[in-house]
Amino acid sequence: MCGSLTLQAEQGLRCARLPIAEHAAALGMDAPGVRSSPVLNVSDVAIALIEAHRTQGDWVAALDRVIPARKRRPQQDRVKRPRGAEMAGKGP
Repeated sequence: MCGSLTLQAEQGLRCARLPIAEHAAALGMDAPGVRSSPVLNVSDVAIALIEAHRTQGDWVAALDRVIPARKRRPQQDRVKRPRGAEMAGKGP
């Protein structure tokens, strides 16, 4: 959702969310422990919007393109790495 619905209304801007939860089953996101609304970066949202437009509103195809497989697995199956672990042992 938009950061400020009041500001959005004052400026006459349209605010909406992607229909991820509505298509969770088709996207393989209906298993227990899988978030039905993953966080996407701005570029992935833009790609999803363009893809939905290109496919005449096929949200499953559009979202399938931008939601990575790691966000479709249950939370407990994910391997958590400490921040900076990939940089450990590398010199300046």
